[in-house]
Amino acid sequence: MVKKAKGFGRSVSQKRWNEVSDKSFAKLEKSFVDDFGENAVLVRNAPDITKMSDVLKEFVSPYKHIPKDKKQLESLLTLAIAAWNLSFLPEEKWSKVTNEAFTDTYKRLKKGSENIEVAEALIQDLIERKLKYFADHHRRIINFQLAYLNRDEYHLTVVSST
Repeated sequence: MVKKAKGFGRSVSQKRWNEVSDKSFAKLEKSFVDDFGENAVLVRNAPDITKMSDVLKEFVSPYKHIPKDKKQLESLLTLAIAAWNLSFLPEEKWSKVTNEAFTDTYKRLKKGSENIEVAEALIQDLIERKLKYFADHHRRIINFQLAYLNRDEYHLTVVSST
């Protein structure tokens, strides 16, 4: 079982936590149905299946000190999810898929800039972390919703494959 990463704890009331969780799930469900059609079904908190939000929190826990605000945390989670899903591909495809996935980002940043190098190094570290510590997890991450509970706490909702 995956432990909750520090910084993602629950010092807010259970009622507030549930409200944010319900709202986040509703947003993801709408997005999912928009993308995959009205017959698409999301299963919430399936019994006997580890919540991918808990897995993702643990996956990024060594990097949780990096983000200074919600936007940076969203960026970290986006890179982490990209790395997570890339880890299912053969290694020789990682670079090509990364370049394709981040084409718009690369256009905004100068090629060879420190930001691109840092992002690429972080993705590589995250892929290696996935393969080393999370090799038994075979579910792909489809989307996520991040909501602030208060200044220091976040609620993370994750849509994953089964």
